[in-house]
Amino acid sequence: MITAVTFNAAIDKTYVINCFRKNEVNRAGKVILEPGGKGNNVAKVLKVLGIPVTASGFAGGINGQWIEMLLEEKEIQHDFIRIAGESRMCISIIEDESTQEQTELLEKGPHVTEGDWLKWMGKLSGYAAKSRYVVFSGSLPEGLSSDAYKESIKIVNEAGSKAVLDSSGLALIKGIEGVPHFIKPNRHEFLALIQKEEFVMSDFISFADDLHTKGTEYVCVTLGKEGAVLSHFGKIFAAAPPSIKAINAVGSGDAFFAGMLAGLYRKKDPAEALNLAIASSAANALQLAAGSVSIKEITEQLKKIQET
Repeated sequence: MITAVTFNAAIDKTYVINCFRKNEVNRAGKVILEPGGKGNNVAKVLKVLGIPVTASGFAGGINGQWIEMLLEEKEIQHDFIRIAGESRMCISIIEDESTQEQTELLEKGPHVTEGDWLKWMGKLSGYAAKSRYVVFSGSLPEGLSSDAYKESIKIVNEAGSKAVLDSSGLALIKGIEGVPHFIKPNRHEFLALIQKEEFVMSDFISFADDLHTKGTEYVCVTLGKEGAVLSHFGKIFAAAPPSIKAINAVGSGDAFFAGMLAGLYRKKDPAEALNLAIASSAANALQLAAGSVSIKEITEQLKKIQET
């Protein structure tokens, strides 16, 4: 099993509006509700790919109940720690399904108390013991220190499971110190890590080699339309996405993460896992809602990658 952790879970609400106008009344032609937060997006795609998954983390208030209900509708198991306050709502406004014009409104989410954190730490070893992988993905809510991922990853490692990390900023920097099995920053996050302005392959190789010596097995950087590069103990793999007309790219990084994890879970070689990740990301970009992919679309995109 894989446990997908979202410390800052959300309801993702997407409005499709024909010609959005500021300072006027706008009527949504379509409204889509999804369980959100990066870890939940990962869980949704893992479920589609046939990987046993449980969503976990923190959930608060009525929004937290909605998140759990929306996961149940997708037949995804969940085990959140209930906290005070309201889980956040993230709103996307798409002007037209045929364009990529999009506006996002992201709430910051509830405050996580020291007591909430102690409950989490008390349950984490149990999650790790029954999981092959524990996914830590997304931003940290108020109340959690920048060491939250680092501390969690160490517990997972001690339990004999494998921790994987997808975050940004100080949470990512500190999380790497916990020695995750796999990390996946995007281009912007990677450049912030190495304090450079341009992506250069030699910088990636040097960075990955340093992490490999410390115990991190897989280091990947996603590069948007250019695909992704992956290092597995110094062996470099690269893959480019198929040509698509994206509808909504939100969550495509999470779909990539899920595809890579599904490949590793099934003991695919790194090149095959990377191709599945690229295909999952492309399939996600063809949908209005993050993580609302189909196995048919993933398979179609995978064929295109394999044929190039």
